Amino acid sequence: MTNAEKLCKLAQAGSTDAASQLLQLFYKKIYSYLRRLTGSSVNAEDLTQQTFTKAWQNLNSFKGNCTFNSWIYRIAYNTFVDWLRTKGKTVSQQQTWWDSIEDTAPDPLETLEQKQLEQRLYEAVEDLDDDKTAVVHLRYYQHLSVKETAFVLDVTPRIVKYRLKIALKELRIALEQTEVQKPNLSFRKNKYA
Repeated sequence: MTNAEKLCKLAQAGSTDAASQLLQLFYKKIYSYLRRLTGSSVNAEDLTQQTFTKAWQNLNSFKGNCTFNSWIYRIAYNTFVDWLRTKGKTVSQQQTWWDSIEDTAPDPLETLEQKQLEQRLYEAVEDLDDDKTAVVHLRYYQHLSVKETAFVLDVTPRIVKYRLKIALKELRIALEQTEVQKPNLSFRKNKYA
């Protein structure tokens, strides 16, 4: 039993301290996941609050058949899907999101190259169909296991593996087609020097 499951049992028994610890443990992770999916800080904040409201209202329905981690991500994913249904799929706000990321790397050229590659990869993930995007986000951005990802999406682990295989193939092709241009900074030696 993980720490989260222990805290959940205490919260189910009425411990507000345990519920607060669960919130602290998962809030940033869920917000980050929803931020990537929505492309908007405001929408991610709203959906994160909705996720935790639903989790607290249904805390007693958590029976330990899966990890608490999987359970809370499933609630977040379903909250996101419900939001998409009411809003319709909107144009991604990827550029705004990438521009808002703080740049802390020391080498500006490496940073530029890395940021371009990361941005292109993120855009390529967003260009995948919804099923593949969800699998990639959960497996690689949120670091859920295949089994946990399957639980969140309510599919079998075999389907998750298949979607990952196809998604990675499509991403590889997309990145090869739009290879990030590296600046040429090599200096020619003066042949007379």
